[in-house]
Amino acid sequence: MNEAQWRSQVIHLARSFGWRDYSTSFSPYSTPGWPDLALVRPPTLILAELKTERGKVSQIQRDTLSTLDACHKVLSYLWRPDELDAIAVLLDRCDRRE
Repeated sequence: MNEAQWRSQVIHLARSFGWRDYSTSFSPYSTPGWPDLALVRPPTLILAELKTERGKVSQIQRDTLSTLDACHKVLSYLWRPDELDAIAVLLDRCDRRE
């Protein structure tokens, strides 16, 4: 599975749980290190970096995720295909009333 297929699978899953999504269609013009996918279902915003099982996370991606982790009102993740079941649980149960 390549990263585009992985992103499509996560977006399909997220939409099935009522999340709205945004992802950049052409990343060379995006800010380096910024996560691949934004998901929103009020009051929650998730920013997720998507990598295949063998995909490497760059230092700037790690730094950006670390910065996002320091924001208490934003959830940020690094997701890989083998975590799909856990992602589904999170997307289903994420508290809508925070």
